[in-house]
Amino acid sequence: MLKAYFLLIIMKFGSCYKTQQTINVIFSVQRHFMSECVFIMRLHGDAGLGYIQSLTELQKQLVEPCVRPSSIQFETARSNLNYSQLCSRRLHVIDMSSEWIPITTEVVGDLIGAKARWLLFIPENSNLKDVLGDVNIPPDCEFLVAQKSGEAVELVEVYRVHATFSLQVHRVGNWSHDKGLQWMGTSLQKKRQNLHGLTLRALVSEKSLMTDILKKGKDIQEVGGLFGEIWSTLEQRLNFISKFNEEDDWGIRLTDGSWNGMIAKLIKNDAEVALADFHMSVERLDVADFLFTLQTTSDVLFMQQQGSYKLNGTMYLEPFKWQLWWAVVAAMLLLTFALWVCYDKGQSCVNTEPRHQSLSESLLTVFGSFCTQGNETTPNSWSCLTVFLTAYLTGVVLLAAYSGTLASFLAVQKSDDDLPFKDFQGLLSDASYRMGVDSSDQVMRQLYKRDIEPKLDSLPRSAAEGFEMLCADPRYTFLESALYYRTLKSQNFIHCDVIGAPGTNMKESASMIVRKESPYVKLLDYNLLEMFSTGILSKLKSKYNLKDSQTDKVREVHAVRFETVLPLIRLLVIGIFLSTTSLLAECAVSRLLRHRTTDGANGIRSPMLNE
Repeated sequence: MLKAYFLLIIMKFGSCYKTQQTINVIFSVQRHFMSECVFIMRLHGDAGLGYIQSLTELQKQLVEPCVRPSSIQFETARSNLNYSQLCSRRLHVIDMSSEWIPITTEVVGDLIGAKARWLLFIPENSNLKDVLGDVNIPPDCEFLVAQKSGEAVELVEVYRVHATFSLQVHRVGNWSHDKGLQWMGTSLQKKRQNLHGLTLRALVSEKSLMTDILKKGKDIQEVGGLFGEIWSTLEQRLNFISKFNEEDDWGIRLTDGSWNGMIAKLIKNDAEVALADFHMSVERLDVADFLFTLQTTSDVLFMQQQGSYKLNGTMYLEPFKWQLWWAVVAAMLLLTFALWVCYDKGQSCVNTEPRHQSLSESLLTVFGSFCTQGNETTPNSWSCLTVFLTAYLTGVVLLAAYSGTLASFLAVQKSDDDLPFKDFQGLLSDASYRMGVDSSDQVMRQLYKRDIEPKLDSLPRSAAEGFEMLCADPRYTFLESALYYRTLKSQNFIHCDVIGAPGTNMKESASMIVRKESPYVKLLDYNLLEMFSTGILSKLKSKYNLKDSQTDKVREVHAVRFETVLPLIRLLVIGIFLSTTSLLAECAVSRLLRHRTTDGANGIRSPMLNE
């Protein structure tokens, strides 16, 4: 919002201030506000010759290299607000020091509501509240009043929390000939930290996941959730209360240029703020003001995840490329040969090994080392121990790398190459999928005409309903905030595996909105920024498990399903079956051999007994 710096001066003939003293005060305040030009506001145009001469003399004395003085009547200023565009930082003076009349709303119109700074000179013994009358000075406007007190000039600041509230008066400084301007005021926002029990009208919606509405009958008793707690914290910090009203829709611009929903009520001044997560857009910025960004997220086109990632045995070979698998096999064979040779030489040459180990035994020993399995015997020679150590270290590294990669494959079961499409153009080319939102983009406009316009009545009315439709129809896509997806997922409202198309990511900033030109927007922004810098916002987000979502891809870790590990179970069953079959076969062969051996021995004994 543009800052305007006004110093209003109403000139009336016969000032009880010395002209030089008035000019010195004006210059001191002008330098404090770093204003570029001075506007002198005239109350009426039928002044006498003396007034015109006094005004001309004042303008001449206000001329400086960096100051451009000029005069303008209130009537002209009210009818043409473009005069303020003459310079970016402005000052003007009201001098009622000799003779004053009440300043009324009819005199100043809407000028005070233009986010301006004012300086008003009043007589030494006058009553400030009598001078200002019923003029509403909003809390975002700095209105300075200068009043002579002895040889010095006191400066006070006045404002009203609301048009119906009493005038608030705070001393901000004083001017004297010896010391000049002594400013004791703090920033505007720090001086407005008490709204004195003001009631602000706020809109809420049950569709927003950022608020949790608690009702008693039809009346809203309390608003919880992230935005509800943030707003409650602001109520405590600024001493105001809220009157909540419910409105279902956020608001969109209709074909005739009007708005509906919450935005329409803000435009009509039926409410001051809307406690919902509005995404910032150019159209909305034209009709409402956004508060400090409370959440950054991204809109993603979601689709139902179809099946697992390659549900076959080759999935377990994917962690390593085939070149690495060949390297593993070669390393295993090389270590097997080395171990066999070391055992052989250790037994025959240096006599350190108790027995010779066959090549097949060496192969099984190395394979067990690669699988981090121990060995029943420990070699004695340093050569065999070195081979053992090399095999175990190689096996540990390979197993750790393989296990980590395999676990990620099992948990994240989709890659971009397996998606039916990656962006909106791909969705437009694939006529088998349906979509549920629109945009001004050319591709999105075609998607709107094909998928949305013919089925406007069937569009989901909430994020939960949209994801429910997505889970019910494998060919349905849903464009929604990644923040809403994670929130609904954490609350178990999404009953299927969902994945986002990586090329459809659109960054968004979300926050609450207030009505355009609200006098409280800067005050609310200042306190939200303080809550952010002190960690209060982060603590509230952590409480609701809500973090800023800025990643381009939506990748969620899913529970490993039974069909994913089915190939491993099959391998386990086949191994058990083969080992059992082998055991039974070996037992049968052993019995057969023992039986034949027994029969042969009996046959040899029989002839000898007969003799």
